[in-house]
Amino acid sequence: MAGNNFDERYLAMFQPGGEDHGPIFGITEAPQKSAPVPGDKGQQPMKAFSPETEPVPVPEPKAASPVLAETDAPETDASDAGLGADIEGTVSESRWTARTWAVGLGAIAITFAAAAFCLVAVVLIPSASSVDPSTSHGIMVIAWGYAIIPGAPALLAAALALLAGMLFLGSRQHRRQAIPLWAGGAIVGLVALSIGIFALFGATLMPEIYYDPSRWNNPRAIPWPAALQQATAAFIVLGLIILASAAVAPPRRNGTPGIPSGKRAVVVGVFLTAAGVWSWFASQLYPLALGQEIQIIGGQEYSQTPWPMTVAETGGSLVMVGAGVLLWGVLLLALRSPLEQDALEAASSLE
Repeated sequence: MAGNNFDERYLAMFQPGGEDHGPIFGITEAPQKSAPVPGDKGQQPMKAFSPETEPVPVPEPKAASPVLAETDAPETDASDAGLGADIEGTVSESRWTARTWAVGLGAIAITFAAAAFCLVAVVLIPSASSVDPSTSHGIMVIAWGYAIIPGAPALLAAALALLAGMLFLGSRQHRRQAIPLWAGGAIVGLVALSIGIFALFGATLMPEIYYDPSRWNNPRAIPWPAALQQATAAFIVLGLIILASAAVAPPRRNGTPGIPSGKRAVVVGVFLTAAGVWSWFASQLYPLALGQEIQIIGGQEYSQTPWPMTVAETGGSLVMVGAGVLLWGVLLLALRSPLEQDALEAASSLE
């Protein structure tokens, strides 16, 4: 007791050093936790697991929102239909309705009617075939009925082009009727090409219309083959373009839109270009066919143009369309790798 100067007979407040001096009996201090030193992870006390400790609730997975489910779902690309996808469900329903066909076919019918009017106006309307000299100050002016005759073949070619385009586009919209619609477009191309060939060889096939003077005495009786002859190149070019398009990108057997084939385009382009070059040299290849035979119709003599010289007129149209299709095929082959092109053509041939 003398060592620490603490006398138990007196209160602590009367001891030397005050209340903080010496122990206080009956009171135990709780051990103080030392503050963790920053950066010293090893000195932090680990919390012991007790079975009495309340378990931490595990959050349940939230149900997917219907809006998110619809948004996150992979959408079917509508362009797959244009690329010829054959997977069920990728070809969307056609956006073409009865109104689409009605509007398109109505425009085509109006174009056909306009072409027919340009051809027969000079016959049906008397004022279309004559001009009053007093209105033109004595100058010879062509009547308006004759002035619009060249519009007949031009509008007819436009109507055929619209019809073929309508059928080709419709074949890519209606899967069940794809092949019949595509075949209809190809038939329109054959009709256009046939009109061009007929106009080219009209004088040879129907000489009585071109060389009979009695048919030209009446100024209002212009032979319709003569009107078509003014658009011979237009009909030939139109027919070749339609047939080339039908050959390069036909629909598949199951009705899905076909993918344009680069190899097929190259073959068609080379064939048309070779045919055009051949027509240019037909006179050199067949010199014996250049002889002219004199014929008499209506008391007048005439001689027809030899067929090698007539065929040579189609050379420019054949080479122009052939070069265009050939360039199309080259671009298709350049944009696709050889393996991809072979795979696409193999898939098209199997379906």
